[in-house]
Amino acid sequence: MARSKWLRRQSTNLVRLAVLLALAAVTLFPLAWIVTGSLKPLEQVFAIPVQWVPDPIQPQNYPDAIQATDFSRPLLNSVIVTSSQVAINLVLCSLAGFGFAKYRFRGREQLFLGVLAMTLLPLQVIMIPLFLIVKGLGWVNTYQGLILPTAASAFGVFFMRQYISTIPSDYVDAARVDGASELTIFRKVVIPQCIPALVTLGVMVGLSSWDEFLWPLIVVGGRELATAPLAMAQLRSLYQTPFHFILAVAVVMVIPPLLAFLFAQRQIIQSVSQTGIK
Repeated sequence: MARSKWLRRQSTNLVRLAVLLALAAVTLFPLAWIVTGSLKPLEQVFAIPVQWVPDPIQPQNYPDAIQATDFSRPLLNSVIVTSSQVAINLVLCSLAGFGFAKYRFRGREQLFLGVLAMTLLPLQVIMIPLFLIVKGLGWVNTYQGLILPTAASAFGVFFMRQYISTIPSDYVDAARVDGASELTIFRKVVIPQCIPALVTLGVMVGLSSWDEFLWPLIVVGGRELATAPLAMAQLRSLYQTPFHFILAVAVVMVIPPLLAFLFAQRQIIQSVSQTGIK
């Protein structure tokens, strides 16, 4: 009886392992194809069957692609836009989340429902009025126009509110009894306990901003402020598209988000599990 239970348990574990390996293979297949394609000559990129080992290997594709797009400037623009949006989102969303979680005021629930409703609106719905506002402010083809329209996300406010709600209000009340100001309570009581949530929100906002293509395409009129996705799109040609260069640029663009996720995965898991407690 004991041996049969052990065999059933082992067979179940093998099935789970096989399923996980299959899912990992499906997930990693596109990434492996992009990496190998970025090292191939152009004529081998779409060869059938797939040639997984480039012959010859062309690491020169990377400097050639960066030179063809003058990629250093778009990459710098993406870093500036992404880091600015992450910083502004963390400040504004955490402040708003603290207000919704720990303050009682008239219309709080209705205002929070309005924030939730904003999460249902994609950029395409508000894109035209948003562009008209940016144009009226004279922010077209400027860093302000790239950064500020998405400087605070409704999802970020919701996420921070849910996480801060799990912090016991006794901490906040004790700090008030000790004479701490509301800003001091926010800085020294709330923020230290929100590090996992802030890291998670920063990664999510950073990924969204880093990959954003539509809004920069609309608000940027020249190459000086073009972001990395725009520079990659400019490699396309009417007669011949250097797909091996596009894949090389794509690999370069994947590296920062991948590193950010690898370093922040523990905080992401902790924040998501903690947010679901309440």
